[in-house]
Amino acid sequence: MVECLVFQQNKVETIKASGLLQPLFISSQHWEEVSMDFITILPKSEGKSVIMVVVDRLIVIDRDLIFAGNFWTELFSYLGTQLAHISYYHP
Repeated sequence: MVECLVFQQNKVETIKASGLLQPLFISSQHWEEVSMDFITILPKSEGKSVIMVVVDRLIVIDRDLIFAGNFWTELFSYLGTQLAHISYYHP
């Protein structure tokens, strides 16, 4: 921890000021806006240690409770696990 008064009075802010929020572009067709990323440095499973993530951003709806609830229920069902709903809202 630096306790030098001169340093504390003269240090420069290193965080860039954030800009104005911009609305997200919502595409009108499938595969119009696609992102891809890799999750690496994972423990090996069946000889593999990387996950490739591909997202087609046709509709961005991450704040809708019904959509989010249905998404997680479907995902857990697909994975063969059970989702324990802990929420005040159950459609």
